[in-house]
Amino acid sequence: MASQILMEQVGSEGSGLLLHLLYQHLLFDFRIWSNSDFAVRLGGNWGCFGGVLIPTSLHGRSHLLPAGHIQYLANVVKDHKQRVRKKYGVQYILDSIRTYYG
Repeated sequence: MASQILMEQVGSEGSGLLLHLLYQHLLFDFRIWSNSDFAVRLGGNWGCFGGVLIPTSLHGRSHLLPAGHIQYLANVVKDHKQRVRKKYGVQYILDSIRTYYG
């Protein structure tokens, strides 16, 4: 997913403010993701983001879907627990999930 690659690149370059804004307005904006296809929300794996492999068959070839929003969100929260808690708080994330997926 292009948004994941963008966030990984911004994170590796050390732009904290831009990464915070990407998290807030893209990753944690469940209005976007709750209206997407199930495959985009769940996704598969490119090998660098972790998660579950979901092979697909497109034009006779076997491909792997990129990590979906749910998998990427879980990895971000797991890998950056303190940053996510400090910037957003557990209640914000739970309320957002409950609002759009509850």
